[in-house]
Amino acid sequence: MKNPIILSLSVALFLVACQPPAETSLKKLIEKKENFENSIDSINGLLIAINTEIGLLDTLKKAPLVASALVGRAQFNHYFKVQGNVESDKSATLFPETQGIVKAIYVKEGQQVSAGQSLLALDNDIIASNISEVETSLSLATEMFERQERLWNQNIGSEMQFIEAKSRKESLEKSITTLRKQQSMAVLKAPFSGVVDKIYPKIGEMGSPMSPAVSVVDLNELHAVADVSEKYLVKVKPNASVSISFGEGMDTLQGNIKNIGATINSANRTFEIKVGFAQKADFLRPNLMAEVEINDFKADSAIVIPSSNILQDIDGKSFVYCIMQEGTKHLVKKTIVDPGITYRGKTMILSGLNGGENIVTEGARKLVDGKEIRMN
Repeated sequence: MKNPIILSLSVALFLVACQPPAETSLKKLIEKKENFENSIDSINGLLIAINTEIGLLDTLKKAPLVASALVGRAQFNHYFKVQGNVESDKSATLFPETQGIVKAIYVKEGQQVSAGQSLLALDNDIIASNISEVETSLSLATEMFERQERLWNQNIGSEMQFIEAKSRKESLEKSITTLRKQQSMAVLKAPFSGVVDKIYPKIGEMGSPMSPAVSVVDLNELHAVADVSEKYLVKVKPNASVSISFGEGMDTLQGNIKNIGATINSANRTFEIKVGFAQKADFLRPNLMAEVEINDFKADSAIVIPSSNILQDIDGKSFVYCIMQEGTKHLVKKTIVDPGITYRGKTMILSGLNGGENIVTEGARKLVDGKEIRMN
């Protein structure tokens, strides 16, 4: 007896072929069009069902070729990234402590300087002249004091004369100390060893405590600073190892978290971390953008498979095709899995696989449960 599906298809084709000639009435034509469309839908449905049966029963048709891989256990790490900037532990913009014309600039931008080295000098001729005058007066006052002191020791002269001579000498000594301090303010010196980043004034321009003069930065003590969302607060640990990447052509550096901020920024709900570099790099500069990659999950032995191997059925369930052997045949079995977190194209499987399974890695989208396959 013929297959009932094939018989139904034959009857449908026969009915379509035996339709009477088209009528000129618009109503009749619309009715006929609808009948033909219904017939076409029925035929298409029958063809799909027939093709499915042919695929399952036709032993002469070649089984689809697939690629496979064994499922194993491996270490799995998940990371998240935050944006930050490179900063220096020692960076200073220096201002003159007094006002005056810039008389000399002793360094150039980009020059390495030592702590205490003179960088820039303001005109201090007036102060130098005042010091010279006071020194002359002090020399005379010292001589007068020494005379009065000798007389006083011999009980000659009045006590008042001795006190006045001593007071004048001490007053002039204090004046010289003040003037010399003012004179030193006219010379700007490096507060620490580093590199001259910027020189703001030119010789002949006015320098003052309100205008920056020189910027110095230490490139030997750099770190990265980044803001991290508060949802990662329990994930970020002091001294944890991190990777820091920069712009194109720059090496990725390793580092560790030196400090975790003690407060949450109420404006953006983040906390600050400071990251130290494990090695030096010539390209590192303050304010260079940095991307910090932080590990927030680690499993020493986990079932991990490529994310592309995981499919979804019409019910939204995740599954993979496991390859089973029956005699000389290889069949696929739909296996429901529970995927966990994903990182860089790899997904950790929480349940459904135990390790050791052989799963389809290529050609899975054309398969159905129980389908025979050929191994690549």
